[in-house]
Order: sequence, then structure tokens, then C-alpha cells
Amino acid sequence: MLAQGFFRHHHLSEMITPLLLALPILGVFWFDALGALTLFVVAFAVGLLLHPRHLWIVWLEAVVLWWLAGAAWTLWGEDAGPGEAEETVISFMIETFIFTAILVLFPLYLGRAAHGGLTAN
Repeated sequence: MLAQGFFRHHHLSEMITPLLLALPILGVFWFDALGALTLFVVAFAVGLLLHPRHLWIVWLEAVVLWWLAGAAWTLWGEDAGPGEAEETVISFMIETFIFTAILVLFPLYLGRAAHGGLTAN
């Protein structure tokens, strides 16, 4: 209980979460569906165990991480992948908001709600 209070008081859960989500976000670019499933599971676990107070901060951190991973993939990737040659920067940015809402924000909310349901009397 002391650790949970420390994390919530100092907002450390919002600071630690990007570190926990970084590898699954990169996994989405390398492993497609398996990476997306991993990201969903990790986001649910973060919501359940750390239950961050402000989900939108964690979601925007995931959006920025996704943008950085996409930029790195575009710059250093050997292959853009099928159908991605026509993708513009704006479409990538809009798709990122949608994908992270489904793969990060929704499971974070579910995990936090499950934590509240598990600890309620």
C-alpha cells in the first residue's frame, strides 16, 4: 500500500508507463498482430497494476512514442511494407490516434476499472 501511495502521489505511474509501453509499440512495427496483442496486454496490465490517475497523459505519451517509432522505421527501415508507400504524414498521424486509442487507451481504462472492481468492498 505504501508503494501505491508513493506512485500515485508523485505521478510516477505516468512517468514509468512510457518505458513499459516502448517495446510493445516497437513490436507493432516488427510483428504486426502479435505486437498489437502484446501492446494491448501490457496496457491492460499497466492499468491494472499502476492504475494511472490521468489516462489521457499516458495515451498521449503512447502517441508520441508511436510517432517516434514510425519515424525511425521510415528512416532506417529497409522496406516500407505493403501499401505504406502511399501513406502521408497526416494520415499516419490520424491513424496513430485511432490505433493508440484502441490498443492503449481502451485497455488502460479496462485495467483501471478492473482494479477498482477488484479492490471495491
